[in-house]
Amino acid sequence: MLKNKLKIIALLTLIVLALTIPIVRAENEQVEPISEAPTTEENSTATPTSETTPEGETTSELPEEPNMKSSDAYLLGDTVTVDYIIDGNAFIFADTVVIDSQIGGNLFVCAKEVTIKENGFVVNSFFGFAEKINISGVICDFYAAAKEVNISGYIYRDMRAGAETLNLSGIIGRDAFVEADNINFSTSNEDGSITSTAMINGNFNYTANEEITIPENVVHGNVEFNKSTPYTNDKSIGDYILNLGSFVFTVVAIWLLALWLAPKFVKNPYNILSKKVLPAIGYGFLTPIVLIFAFVTLLIIGVTAGVSLIALMLFIALVAISPSSFVITANGLVCSKLKIEKPIQSFGILIACAVAYWLIGLIPVVGTIFSLAAGIIGLGIVVYNILPLKSKAD
Repeated sequence: MLKNKLKIIALLTLIVLALTIPIVRAENEQVEPISEAPTTEENSTATPTSETTPEGETTSELPEEPNMKSSDAYLLGDTVTVDYIIDGNAFIFADTVVIDSQIGGNLFVCAKEVTIKENGFVVNSFFGFAEKINISGVICDFYAAAKEVNISGYIYRDMRAGAETLNLSGIIGRDAFVEADNINFSTSNEDGSITSTAMINGNFNYTANEEITIPENVVHGNVEFNKSTPYTNDKSIGDYILNLGSFVFTVVAIWLLALWLAPKFVKNPYNILSKKVLPAIGYGFLTPIVLIFAFVTLLIIGVTAGVSLIALMLFIALVAISPSSFVITANGLVCSKLKIEKPIQSFGILIACAVAYWLIGLIPVVGTIFSLAAGIIGLGIVVYNILPLKSKAD
């Protein structure tokens, strides 16, 4: 049937896309030298030694090369220390991260504290989200959001940062774009004098509560100040109408797609909301836990890391359609109670349910709680209809 063929094609496409993306897991303890020099009593020192061949020629023995990973690295843990070369991108999620070597690609970090020491060198861009970021080494481009950012090293090109406090005593090769409550360029010396070693070779565009005094010869380009303003909801009526229209369109599109590919899902799920809401809630809670655990586990294994992308994409897809799933289910329940069977009338109730869902979501506090609960139930409804009904059919 056409429906089965479409499902097979979609599944094959998803698998091909996932498996064609190279993902390699790199662990600290698995690092191996690129080349290993022989270790004997005569050549155990780091200096090159010479020995004579039978033909009388002299050869030199090179010292052992530094450790290196020639692929992307995915590192997880409480404390992650990178003291070896990564010839690729590095993706790190940890409590404390220390970079004391070279990373040949981009560095993506999510941690409580990130420190790039003097020997640390990120060839491409640094993307960081942390409570505290300390940069003493060299970075090409810097993009970060943190509570505190301390830069005493060298950023070769541009810097874009958002923080509560920025302490800059290093060098920015080009432009700096900063949004911070406190920006400091000066450092205190042991004798009590205050100097500034900071330098921005390009333009300095900053947003703060008040305009600051910038020491001389710190910024070589233009300085632009923007006063930060408290957050206000500046959405117009047109924006609300556009958001509502987008949500209703999404619900209708998923409803029509379900009518085409899985008509049982549209006709039967209201029974879950009226009679089996507890199993749906259970599925809604367990599904994210299971999929996230599967994603992390497959990523750690390394051999099946490509499959982990499928788990991540599946989780994102399920979360995205969960509000629409709840609305479609509520529509089925309302139509059942009112004994509405005509497609046109059912379509009208569907739009009304979508509008009601969206309006409740606008209510402060209550809307957040309602949206979260509805999302969990909607996710559980999708999973409940995929797994148990399929097993019964078999």
